[in-house]
Amino acid sequence: MFVCYNSFEEINRHRTRLLKLSGLNRVQFDELLASFISFVTIVSLGHIADSFYIKSVFFTAGTDYEDVPFVATALFIGGYLWT
Repeated sequence: MFVCYNSFEEINRHRTRLLKLSGLNRVQFDELLASFISFVTIVSLGHIADSFYIKSVFFTAGTDYEDVPFVATALFIGGYLWT
């Protein structure tokens, strides 16, 4: 599984909500996140060609511009995006 670096920014931004909804304490949450990280390949946004960013801006127009890095990553790896 591939994820873009921004995934972790999103997780940290919503950390309080995720803790509340999951019922996990901070230690449990951090352990789960560490386990998740061990199973994924993190794609550095600097490795993604501009053409993928341009396409992702088109695909996210009128919805959520913050999804551009996620869409660009999916295009770059030739994968699917679940959002």
